[in-house]
Amino acid sequence: MANKIKIKLIYPFGYLKWFRNLPYGMGVLTFSLRKRGYYVEQEDLFIETTKWQPETGPFDNIINSHIKKILKEISIRNFGLIGFSIFSINQIKEALLLASIIKEHYPQVPIVFGGAHISLFGNFIFEKHKFVDYMILGPGEIPFFELIQYLEGKRRLNKVS
Repeated sequence: MANKIKIKLIYPFGYLKWFRNLPYGMGVLTFSLRKRGYYVEQEDLFIETTKWQPETGPFDNIINSHIKKILKEISIRNFGLIGFSIFSINQIKEALLLASIIKEHYPQVPIVFGGAHISLFGNFIFEKHKFVDYMILGPGEIPFFELIQYLEGKRRLNKVS
């Protein structure tokens, strides 16, 4: 694993705490990559945010406070690729805020979005938010692996599914 990219996969929290989906896709992707010898860490931020006390105030202030707490608690340093698995619209605002802050601090690290919501509406996100470097549409195991191979210099970009 010495010269393979280290991967961090993030399942963002959402503003509707009762709307909880298990990060099944992220788990399948992690299994597939680990089977190929990659070091992959997962962050299920729905679980992490349940530890925090509820806050009151303007919605954006609450979200920004949560983002700051997340960045203090999760490790981003030393990863060569950050992936976000976004299941629903419930998670998109938080994912975008977190990704933009990560990109500010680590501009050289590629950020990729995937998941059900991105497969349906990703073109709108990609056009407006330039800090998202790549998107995976549909099932992600093969295209995500091919993207990693491209980033490692083992595949041409036009050969990524």
